[in-house]
Formats: sequence, C-alpha cells, structure tokens
Amino acid sequence: MSSQMEEVIREIEYLRRCLYDSIEKSDNLSYDVIDISQKLDKLLIKYYELLKNQQKE
Repeated sequence: MSSQMEEVIREIEYLRRCLYDSIEKSDNLSYDVIDISQKLDKLLIKYYELLKNQQKE
C-alpha cells in the first residue's frame, strides 16, 4: 500500500470520528456535520481513485 493511500485512510478515519462526535453533540444537521460530511465525501472519492489507479498497475 502506498504512503499516499495510507495517509488518505488515516484522514478518512479521523473525519469519520469527527463526524460521529459532531452528530452525537448536535440535535440536528449543524454546519459542522455538513462540513465534515463533505470533506469525508471528497476524501472517499480520492481514496477510490487511488485504489482504481493502483489496480491498473
């Protein structure tokens, strides 16, 4: 696994924890929850692109 892939996975795990924490602290979809969710979505897209490129090699 490449170091870039490992870094993306660490970032994804961090944002997942942040998202869960924010949801537990909030009664509704706060700006923080939406912001973290969008960042997580972008990272997941990056992860799948890296995975796809890795499989081509």
